[in-house]
Amino acid sequence: MKHILSLLCSLALLASLADLAAAAEAPVPADIDPIVYERILSTGQYADPNMDGVMTEAELRATDRLTIDMDGVQDLSWLRYMESCKLLSLHGGTITDYSPVKDMPALKTLQMYSVPVTDISFAEGMDLEEFRIIDMPQISLDQRRAIAHWDADLTVEQGFSEINRVTPSGIFGDPLECSLVIDDISVARIVNGHHASMFDGADIFGVAPGTTSYQLLDSEGQEVYTGTITVDPASPYDPPLGEGTCTSERYSSNYYGGTVVLRDGKLYGFSGQAPTVLEEDVKAYASGYRYTSTRGIYRYFDAVVKNDGTLLLNKEPVPGIDAADIQNECVITKDGALYGLYPNGREIAPVKIADDFAAFSYTEDDFYINKDGEVIGYAVTLTDDVPSVTLYPTGIMGPTSMHYNLFVDKDGVLWHTSLRYGELQSIKVTEGVKEVGYWSTERGHAEEYLYLAADGQYHTVYGDDQVMTPVPDDPAYFGFLNYSTTTLSAYKNDETGDDGKITYILGADRTLTLDRAGQHAAITHVEKTMLFRYDKDAAEGYAYCFRTDGSIWRYCFERGVFEEIMPAEGTAPVSTPGDVDADGTCAVADVIALQKWLHAVPSATLKDAKAADMDNNGRVDTFDLARLKRMLLTGKA
Repeated sequence: MKHILSLLCSLALLASLADLAAAAEAPVPADIDPIVYERILSTGQYADPNMDGVMTEAELRATDRLTIDMDGVQDLSWLRYMESCKLLSLHGGTITDYSPVKDMPALKTLQMYSVPVTDISFAEGMDLEEFRIIDMPQISLDQRRAIAHWDADLTVEQGFSEINRVTPSGIFGDPLECSLVIDDISVARIVNGHHASMFDGADIFGVAPGTTSYQLLDSEGQEVYTGTITVDPASPYDPPLGEGTCTSERYSSNYYGGTVVLRDGKLYGFSGQAPTVLEEDVKAYASGYRYTSTRGIYRYFDAVVKNDGTLLLNKEPVPGIDAADIQNECVITKDGALYGLYPNGREIAPVKIADDFAAFSYTEDDFYINKDGEVIGYAVTLTDDVPSVTLYPTGIMGPTSMHYNLFVDKDGVLWHTSLRYGELQSIKVTEGVKEVGYWSTERGHAEEYLYLAADGQYHTVYGDDQVMTPVPDDPAYFGFLNYSTTTLSAYKNDETGDDGKITYILGADRTLTLDRAGQHAAITHVEKTMLFRYDKDAAEGYAYCFRTDGSIWRYCFERGVFEEIMPAEGTAPVSTPGDVDADGTCAVADVIALQKWLHAVPSATLKDAKAADMDNNGRVDTFDLARLKRMLLTGKA
């Protein structure tokens, strides 16, 4: 009996200890204002990541963002727990002193909507990236200006751009209602081509050496800041040009890998250190994709037409088609048949559209002109990925001017056509028309469909009949032909903040500038950019371009050098294996040059990368160096 009682006591003790342990492990809610507690908890996983319905103090301290309605909230003592909060968005309420916000160490974005504060000086000295003050007219321009920072005087290198933004962003209102007015846009201008815009900063392009003043104005025209922009002269790399002209075209390839270039009847790839011939005797090339009947699935294609009429589709020859050309991602045969490339089952295949093709009326449209001179619409529909073709004769004959689905027929009648839901619509717009097109009607701004009437004036096609004057393209007005950015993921680095972005600008003077995280490079006489790629084997990133003579050059970001990888068009490339410095002989100097290049010596360059590829595998590496040394010693590679 004593043993039984002892056992029961032990069990009771264990149960009591288990209850105590369970009570000790129960989550304890954060001790803050109940109204605030409920509103933060209602934000879900941000404040209650384990979703157990309880927000502990530890969870509150780890919360990285919060949007909260301040109605009914009486104090801000709970902010002391929000040590990890990066974004705080506050709405309404009655609190007028928000100085505790300045003690939030991680805060980067502060948004205040209809908050009744009259003093925002607490934000002075805070490291805010964004501070938006919405529907709060009681905050004056001077108060906002006291918080904001702007580099009044900016220096830009000619051909490059520099971003100068108000920080924190949004401080002058939302929507952003500041405008920048540059006095002399022949020296510097905003890259979008306007001299005034709505933003809280600017990307300033250096057009020509010199200095100009500017004003930053608020929405009412009040002067917020003034300053000067100085454009320093640039010294781009200016290697001599060859005798050729650039006729090469670049394409994005699906099956040949990355970017390809069609030049002198050869299709080249650029995945290695030297260009590689992928196909020879090439007349035309196209790549693209088509939708399938199944949502979200596409069929991709690369099409090659050879001079002998062979059609390669995704590298495989297509029997029964004697191809003459590729236009609008369609194949045209020597006898005038038109084939589209569409899904057919699980593959993509040529689908015959017509036997009487003469010409396309425009790029990327659904009309062609037949051998009788009539405009024909066509549509290809897919049912279970089986294509069917429907033709729509328009009755429009002998078009003399065309743009998209606008046609001027031989009698000067302007027609607007469209294919919708399996029906053709042809609407007569007007008569006595000489020309139709799409033109800019104000520099850098609006574009309109216009037609040239018999009275010699241009009129709008759509809407009210208005007389407008087209503005010709004028690259000098903008200062550049092309402005864009790209990224190379290999350069992204969270620790340094490098996002891998590369800004490239092709100036009106044909100088190409490159900017990667402040690293500047420039080269003259550039026709167009080609591609950006990172070579993992060489551990180098490159920017490729065509020069105006058709030669292909690249810039190596690691070594900071430009190097020619293909000569001017019309120049037959001659490579001597191992002649890295292209001096006509293979010697010890070539070993030294290749060795320096492999070790990324800043001044090192390969004048003939193909000659350095001793094993012809498309890469230049230490194995090629070993082969070069062996060839010099033994006479054999």
